Amino acid sequence: MVVVAHGGPGRPSRVLRAEPAEGRKQDRVSHAGRSGGKGKRASGSDREHVRSGSVGFDCGDAGGGGEVTANPLPPTPSPPGRRRQRTSPSRSLRRLVRRTLSRAPWRGGAFPITLLALAGGAAAVLSVPQEAVVGAYSTSLQGRTQSQRHNAHLSLGRLVGATIAPGATFSFNRRVGTFSRDRGFRKAPVSYNGQLIDDWGGGVCQTSTTLYNAALLAGMEIVERNHHRFAPSYVPPGRDAAVAFSGVDLRFRNPHDFPVRIVGQVQGDRLQVSLLGAKAPAERPEVVSRVTEVHSPETYVLGGKGRRRVRNTGKVGFEVSVVRITGDRREVVSHDAYPAMNRVVQAGPQ
Repeated sequence: MVVVAHGGPGRPSRVLRAEPAEGRKQDRVSHAGRSGGKGKRASGSDREHVRSGSVGFDCGDAGGGGEVTANPLPPTPSPPGRRRQRTSPSRSLRRLVRRTLSRAPWRGGAFPITLLALAGGAAAVLSVPQEAVVGAYSTSLQGRTQSQRHNAHLSLGRLVGATIAPGATFSFNRRVGTFSRDRGFRKAPVSYNGQLIDDWGGGVCQTSTTLYNAALLAGMEIVERNHHRFAPSYVPPGRDAAVAFSGVDLRFRNPHDFPVRIVGQVQGDRLQVSLLGAKAPAERPEVVSRVTEVHSPETYVLGGKGRRRVRNTGKVGFEVSVVRITGDRREVVSHDAYPAMNRVVQAGPQ
């Protein structure tokens, strides 16, 4: 709980301390962010169809302060011969609280504010809700190049701080922006139709994949998700989410009645994304990959006799369904087919 004090005319306003608000006689004031207070679930007719597909490569901020309303404090009688101040302490205090809320990391939620009458001024008591982990996931950066790590770290930094209001849809591309050199991204290896090439933003898909899995575990409604042509190695089959600013996006909707905030970090070789909210889910979802078919890669030898070297190690192919289990509810999130990537060996002179 944050206590903001207004010292009256001629005295600065300041934050005093944090203290509980119980046991006081207080005048209630309500605050709501852009989300309009309590969230409202989108009806079935308003929901978009989930877009899911594959791509040939392998690689909106809600918030801001709302309006604070209050019954003005009773005016303090002015001494004889002295003109009354036109601006009431409560009005100045409301402006201070509104500025404070607009800059807060937990903005966009609904929480109570209380104005207290004090000797020589007024104080606002703001009850700030504690955040809980709604869903979290991490992936390994081992084996990734420095440029891939740079791009993953940079895109993660663009995600941090995004707040998703109740019923709102989050877009990865809209939040992160283009993966261009002008925005700090580097060329890094991506797999295009089985061949490794350098392209801008290689490695960003690991960030989108990590976010996708955190969203699944947080109970988010997946609106759009696309898988890579070949299954990446840093996540179980069927759990990847490819992105490209040209139109391949990751989008999901917040079904909860409270805002959800994205945070993340890179610690050593782990990239982690967490979704925070007012409360943890009563039943935490479990996400399971069920592989129904496995396709082994074939080996192709290029050239004639001589010393051989492997140009492409190949990859196993899968057919896999991803199921999200929440209590007694089972939801098929996706069904994907990844072809096998053939192993290529080059033969040449000794």
